[in-house]
Amino acid sequence: MAGSIAEGGMTFTWVHAGGRLHGTLTAPTRGWLAVGFNDARALEGTRFFIAVVAGAAPVAEVHVALVPEHPPIEALGGRSGLADVAGAFAGGVSRATFSLPEVGGAPYAADLRAGARTHLMLAWSHGPEFDHHSAWRGHFDMVL
Repeated sequence: MAGSIAEGGMTFTWVHAGGRLHGTLTAPTRGWLAVGFNDARALEGTRFFIAVVAGAAPVAEVHVALVPEHPPIEALGGRSGLADVAGAFAGGVSRATFSLPEVGGAPYAADLRAGARTHLMLAWSHGPEFDHHSAWRGHFDMVL
């Protein structure tokens, strides 16, 4: 199963393969871009991939929204399972690719299996620091 969404100048496309969700994210920024997943219709508890690709090499992590903090999942005793990270900035657009396990380990697990319902977050920032606030953020009820 595959899917896509385009909102706020961002795109997120995904495909399921080999027990993983493989994603591609684009945004009109040199700063960070992010996509998050939550079982609840809230920012709190959202597990999200965040990356900056405009530097020499992509920098990417998985964080958890514990409003107002958004620490890396490893700082909370979890494991991200993040792999296949690549990306670049060209033509005014950052493009990041990644993969995550479809079923993450606790704590802060996210169900990313094909057909799973999720509250999807898309966001991007003008700044490259992961603690920099978003310039744009949207939330959407989706089926992966």
